[in-house]
Amino acid sequence: MEKNMRVLFVSRGYPTEKNPMFGNYEAVQARALTKRGIQVTVVVIRRIRNYFFSYQFVEKHFQDEGVDVYFINSTISYFIAPFYIFRNKRLEEKALCKFVRESLKNGICFDLVHAHIIVPAVFAIPLKTQFNLPLVVTEHWSRVNQDTVDSYIHENGKVYQYADYVMAVSHFLATNITKNFGVKCHVVNNMVDDLFFEGNLEEHQDRPTVRFIAVGSLLPIKGFDMLIRAFAKMKMKSKADLFIIGMGSEYQNLQDLINSVLLQEKIHLLGYKSPEEISNLLSDSDCYVLSSKSETFCIACIEAMAKGLPVIATDCGGPKEYINEETGVFVPVDDEDALADAMDRMVLDGKKYNKDRIRNYCREHFSEDVIVGQLSRIYHETISKYK
Repeated sequence: MEKNMRVLFVSRGYPTEKNPMFGNYEAVQARALTKRGIQVTVVVIRRIRNYFFSYQFVEKHFQDEGVDVYFINSTISYFIAPFYIFRNKRLEEKALCKFVRESLKNGICFDLVHAHIIVPAVFAIPLKTQFNLPLVVTEHWSRVNQDTVDSYIHENGKVYQYADYVMAVSHFLATNITKNFGVKCHVVNNMVDDLFFEGNLEEHQDRPTVRFIAVGSLLPIKGFDMLIRAFAKMKMKSKADLFIIGMGSEYQNLQDLINSVLLQEKIHLLGYKSPEEISNLLSDSDCYVLSSKSETFCIACIEAMAKGLPVIATDCGGPKEYINEETGVFVPVDDEDALADAMDRMVLDGKKYNKDRIRNYCREHFSEDVIVGQLSRIYHETISKYK
């Protein structure tokens, strides 16, 4: 692999101590590429309004396992914002161009821009038009994963036309992108951090309960309220526990729902956890449950599979890539009774799933080595064609 390639990630976010889960997809990919000889710089553009500064950029830089990460806050006064940004993306585009211009002055030349998710990606268009940089885009936002997209998504979809290579994390999402935007879309699946393949696969023979686990932002689209109601309907709930990792706007509503069904001792909202903590909690669990209304892929599912866990998932799109009779079972979206029945069956005969087979399947399809190999080929081919 070529050692001197420099790739600029344009991202929606990056994990921090305050929020260790946001932007984790991009972080895992950036670290994996860097470990294998491709130098990755990540830029996160955020718009902040205040009462004092009329217009400025505030840059924060840190390193994460060899990855240079920059948070650039484009700060603008409340008073001039309505006049300055009547066409909405100028601040973010200007911040990105300024960053690349300063990098060039410091002798840092990027070979390619890899933008993640439609809205941060659209900010990167000037990096292609003004700096002649190849642009590849990875899409993994659930809002794009619709039969018909809204006007906001449709407007920003112009970035797919500018991109030299468009990727989606599942065939389900790729089909919708091609249908809605008329572009060829390739599939490069999510990747599992090597961390989740560490350690032996554990059996919990002596434990009196089966532990179900779910991970994700506590938002309506994730269906955690449905999951809680389904748990309450289980016939075998006395022999089960449920742990939900994540934070979000629905936290208090979900806690109130848990209280209302009197399951405070059985259902636990754990809040944010680091990847290391999530890895340990998955190791100590028996089954992963995905209750979403829509998913482009769901990286948390394959992290669970790396720990040998079977998956119960709603038929919400992306998981069709990897859930089969050896790795788990599907239930209809928003069907509490079907989900409760599937969880009951998992309590009774979940031991039929072979943990080694589940882990091996995950390693063969979604490990760092597999996905980095695919990305490396795409980068080299795109740069070669562009030159």
